Amino acid sequence: MSQIPHQSTGIGYFFRWIRNQRELGPVPSFDPQDEGGRDGIQHKNLLHPLDRRRAQRRIHKEQDPPPSRCACHLPRQDGGGTRACESLLKDKARSPGLHLSMSLIVTGTIGIDTVETPGGGRREDLLGGSAVYFAAAASFYTQTRLVAAVGDDFPDEFLQSLKSFEGLDTAGLEIRQGSKTFRWGGKYHEDMDHRDTLFTDLGVLEEAPPSVPEVFKDSEVVFLANSHPMVQMGMLEQFPDAKLVVADTMDLWITIAKPELEQLLSKVDGLVLNFDEAEQYTGHRNPVSAGKHLLELGPRFVVIKKGEHGCILVHKDGICALPAYPTENVVDPTGAGDSFAGGLMGRLAARGGRDLGSFKSVREALAHGTIIASFNVESFSLDRMRNITRKEVDARFDEFAEMIKLG
Repeated sequence: MSQIPHQSTGIGYFFRWIRNQRELGPVPSFDPQDEGGRDGIQHKNLLHPLDRRRAQRRIHKEQDPPPSRCACHLPRQDGGGTRACESLLKDKARSPGLHLSMSLIVTGTIGIDTVETPGGGRREDLLGGSAVYFAAAASFYTQTRLVAAVGDDFPDEFLQSLKSFEGLDTAGLEIRQGSKTFRWGGKYHEDMDHRDTLFTDLGVLEEAPPSVPEVFKDSEVVFLANSHPMVQMGMLEQFPDAKLVVADTMDLWITIAKPELEQLLSKVDGLVLNFDEAEQYTGHRNPVSAGKHLLELGPRFVVIKKGEHGCILVHKDGICALPAYPTENVVDPTGAGDSFAGGLMGRLAARGGRDLGSFKSVREALAHGTIIASFNVESFSLDRMRNITRKEVDARFDEFAEMIKLG
């Protein structure tokens, strides 16, 4: 964790840039084959870090024979054959051995929220933000690195709350003197699936994005939580060793920054978004059609969230649907999608292996995201997440696996 002085560019800059897009012209594109490159610098044969990563992955896949694997796709440590598994879901929520785990990092927002729900009333000054919910959920599965910025008004009790998650590394959290923490307020409708935004104060989000600590730049699994696509791409360039990159987005960026979002999609392995956003981007109301459309833009897989109706995975190698866990006591849905993504990515990073983004790996990890999200909605902020135990997670996972078992 570090403290840095106020800086003057960031998402606020992109808002202003979008408003003046016609005058400013299109965003300059960087062609790695262009010998002139940017600013007259020679870039011949210099690949973008993401293109280099993909090239290395293709070479690696072609040269190395696949390892021996068990039926649930975990590499055997003895190099032997397979062991029988009744189903992928029988492998419980417990993380596998640390020898398989890969470093996971999330970049996103941390905020101070005001939330009003039909069943829980109004609560003010809550710890929130996409990176908070994601990191808390992922930390149940693997060591999770957090990169975000807050102002000097960020309460110390919130910082201690984050540090209470044993698997969460907050070395990338910047506390900026003279700046204000991002604030958001929302009021949920009776159905708890829709909400009205009451206010948004960008605060530090109008400034330069946070710096990635040098010790974090070797991260292998990267989640780009909701932010402007250009900010996400700038962050991504700092992880040349990434083996799996997944991004989140929202309706705002689809509306005002669709070209930049499309550029981002060509550089990531996976995309997580909700049903309305998938329809908005593609024009397809059918989620399978929307997912297939998005795959054409570059990702290997797309996860479309449908709230209380679960999610749909559209992968280049298959399609599957998973229901939500039937939570009886829904207090606050804020952060449900982020905690779902945290459980999903945490599980993938904890499993490790050669092909993190395979259809079978992502399909199995969806169930873990579903379970963690079901705990998150049972309280405001991280109140429930701070108190759940591994025993509770395992018990709910087993119950969920039994619910969806056929035959």
